[in-house]
Amino acid sequence: MPPMELTSASVRQLDVRGYTSQNTWCCFNEEQCYELTRSPLGIQCVTLLIRVQTRQNILDLLNNMPNLQALAVECEDDYWTKKDDSVEDDFIDDIDNELLEWLRQQLPSVCVTRQTLNSILIRIWIR
Repeated sequence: MPPMELTSASVRQLDVRGYTSQNTWCCFNEEQCYELTRSPLGIQCVTLLIRVQTRQNILDLLNNMPNLQALAVECEDDYWTKKDDSVEDDFIDDIDNELLEWLRQQLPSVCVTRQTLNSILIRIWIR
């Protein structure tokens, strides 16, 4: 996890995904998400790429980062999997895509997509 006390007026995009020292994906929990939203970098962030533990963490980030316009997020409690290997569309069908539907219900004024068939990355556009 990056040092949250860092400041830089020019930083607008944060990619806090990555590996830990144990070669596992860094995944933000509730406390770490809270710290990020209260940090100088989190407050000025416009684009965020992150991996979180729960879908509630997604809502917390969106509701507490005042300048956030785009969020690319992987969520540990996203149980969606690709159903059909033969489909070749660039954008996937929303059938059996429970987390996307849940996010759309919680966030009716934002755009929520999953870009490709193999992607666990969810993209959210705000404002």
